[in-house]
Order: sequence, then C-alpha cells, then structure tokens
Amino acid sequence: WGRCLDEEVQQQARDLGQECRDPEFVHGIYGWFAEVSSDVSLAVLFDVLLGEASRALARRLVRLRNYELLYDRRYALVMLSLFIEGLSKVGMFVVLGFVFLPQWPADREGSASEICRGFVDYEVCRAAVGCDDAIDPQCCSGSLLCIAQHLKFGQRQQMFQRAVKGPFCVAPFVRILATVIIPWIIGYLDSATRDVGPLGAVGLTPASSRSSSSVVSPSKAVTTTCRLPVCLRRAALAITRFASLLLRLDGDSVGGLAYVVDGWPFGAVRAA
Repeated sequence: WGRCLDEEVQQQARDLGQECRDPEFVHGIYGWFAEVSSDVSLAVLFDVLLGEASRALARRLVRLRNYELLYDRRYALVMLSLFIEGLSKVGMFVVLGFVFLPQWPADREGSASEICRGFVDYEVCRAAVGCDDAIDPQCCSGSLLCIAQHLKFGQRQQMFQRAVKGPFCVAPFVRILATVIIPWIIGYLDSATRDVGPLGAVGLTPASSRSSSSVVSPSKAVTTTCRLPVCLRRAALAITRFASLLLRLDGDSVGGLAYVVDGWPFGAVRAA
C-alpha cells in the first residue's frame, strides 16, 4: 500500500532527494495516520491482549497441575503468566533482530523463486500453498526472510526501529491509560450512579415520588414507556457498569454480569 518498492515511486523520491520508507511519502496525512494506528495497535496487542492471553494459558496449565494449596496455585499462575508474556514479547524481536535485520547472505536480485530458495519460512509457505514457479514466480514472496532479500540493510534497520517503537515507546502510555486513567474515570461515573438501582427503574418513576434513600422497583413504576432520553440513560448506565466490571471491580464479589442489570449489590454500612 505504501508503494515504496515501486520503481516509479523510488525514482520520484530520488528526484526530490529523499527516500521512500513509509506510506506518508505517497499518501500524506493518511499514511501518517496509518503508521500511528499500527503503533497503537501493536502497543495494545503487546500490553493488553498478550497479557490476557498469557494469563489464560497459564491458568490452563496450572489447572492441569492440580495444586493442593491455594498459595502454590497462585504463585505458579503468576510466575507462568509472567514467563509466557515475557517470552512472547522478547521472542518476536529476537527473531527480527538476529534473523531479519542482519546481512547474512549476499544481496541477490530476481524473483522470489530465485532469491528465496532454501529459506525455511519460504519453503514451508511453498509446501503449504502449493506454489508453481511457472504460474506465479512471486508466490510466498511475503515470507519474512524473502522480504529481507528485497530490502537493503538501511531499509531493514528502519523497519526494525519502527517495529519496536509501538511496544516499547507507545505501550507504557497505553498501560497508564488502561490501568490508571480510564479506571479512575469509570470509577467516578460508577460511584455517581451507584444509587440509581436496577436498569429497569431508570426513568420509570417521576422524581417527586422517589426519595434519595429508596429505589422503586420497575414493577411499581408509574409509567413503563421507554422514551429516547430514558433509553439513552439506560444504555449509558449499562455501559458504565460493564466497563467498571471489567476494569475496576471483582466480578465474583458484585455478582458478575448481574451487576450490569441490578447495580450495586450492597447497602450502606451502619453501626450496630
């Protein structure tokens, strides 16, 4: 999509005294936005989704071991999840840094069937796809080591630097958003609407017939018409509770998904 491998684009870049290394050269602001979006996506993938996947896999492995003591079970779960997540993050960049980036073989020119023959990932791709060099000589040219043969060392170095920018530069800020700022905002909204009660009671009773210390059930409501403002309030309340359940609260303690419908399950603390 960036078209930096096209001869026409490369010649245009040389005429301007530049080098095409990203989609911003051809697509302008849209190319810049696509590059920033990929960095943010990588940060979310490595910092949020990878952690959840590692914990799920670790939980499965710990369940197979069937520990007798809860302390041993939790210790194994934490250590395994950290090990799997760290190995997954580092492993990708070890492959890029020691296999893709260095100039191991001499530069070669030609089609993928000529310059990529013998590489492990290329041969595996050919066997899986069933490539025919007579029909498509560029078959499986998108394999990692085959891409490296089409790029100069400076271009591969530029790609490696941009690949690590998302997980190592953008990811810390994503983690701050996901673990501090967003939960704080959701917690403030959830606390402000904690006395509303079940979703079905929102907007069903006139304000004059409700007191600040009581919640009227939907069955005793005056009207059951769901007007647009009422429906929007219910939707916003449901989204707030669901986000709070995901980011702040312990699901087992507040009733799981029932919290989204029924609201805060505990009453006010009173001295005996």
